[in-house]
Amino acid sequence: MREVDVDGLVSDERVGEDLVVRHFLDRRRVRRAWLDDEVVVVEQEARDGGAPLLVALGGPGPLGTALAGLAAAGVRPGRVIVDAPSLDAVPWPLVRPRPWFWMTTRSLPPTAPDRHEVVDLTDHAEVDVLLDAAFPESHTRPATAGAECWLGVHLDGRLVSAGALTRRGSGSGHLGGIATLPSYAGRGLGTAVTAALTGRALAGGPGLASLGVYTDNAAAVTVYRRLGYRSARTFVSGPVA
Repeated sequence: MREVDVDGLVSDERVGEDLVVRHFLDRRRVRRAWLDDEVVVVEQEARDGGAPLLVALGGPGPLGTALAGLAAAGVRPGRVIVDAPSLDAVPWPLVRPRPWFWMTTRSLPPTAPDRHEVVDLTDHAEVDVLLDAAFPESHTRPATAGAECWLGVHLDGRLVSAGALTRRGSGSGHLGGIATLPSYAGRGLGTAVTAALTGRALAGGPGLASLGVYTDNAAAVTVYRRLGYRSARTFVSGPVA
């Protein structure tokens, strides 16, 4: 493998136009990358300032060889994201790795009756209260996400559903932290928030919106597919023990 910086990564003729490389990776946080004919491995700075995130793309055999070489050279990430079929190629033990879909769309969601008023949120404390109750494992938080906006719905005097829009280095919009209080599930709140965020995401940048969702969250996957999202990649991720 050859090591490159972020400019070498995005300018490489083979991988530079790959959807994941262009729009999933955050090139502003890329430290270094390693490439060969079958493998792409990217080291990104962690948002919390801890050990870096390693994104590993490729088939099990070539990726296993590549990652073993990096481990032997002293590379030790804090978290790993890997193509799902290649999980066993990761040489570092992961804590409770979970599979998830990276989903994308280039189309505005189908129009629907405005059942809920989705508004911009400025009180980030109420967002944290919602996430603590509905989605405590969310990696997207007001304090760390650098979000372009948080949108949400209030009912009965409190925030009951919300989500964030961030921008990747390419300018594409990425949705995160989408959560609804369990007691308000089934009312279309998450659908309304996701549709509004998707519209904002597509209104700027290169016209691509993306999000991540655990594969076992069937209800959310159904909502996202109804709004036009399709699975572009299946990953497995987890912190390194």
